[in-house]
Amino acid sequence: MTKYEPLTHYLEKQPGNVKLTYSEIEKILGEELPPSASIYQEWWANDDDTHPQSLSWKKADYRVSILDLGKSATFSKI
Repeated sequence: MTKYEPLTHYLEKQPGNVKLTYSEIEKILGEELPPSASIYQEWWANDDDTHPQSLSWKKADYRVSILDLGKSATFSKI
């Protein structure tokens, strides 16, 4: 189980688009996001199959559609 798998399970249960604050994502994960998630927009890239965070939402058929860096991410159904 990857550390981002709880996010996959959370998103799988959602009926549509989901906007989550960083603190809500951290609560779902049970740990803090890395500092790079607040600094680099690339951390939230949808096309990267090498990073576990990207795979976590892609496995649930979501993509990050809106990012307010350091504050929130909106996930949209693919």
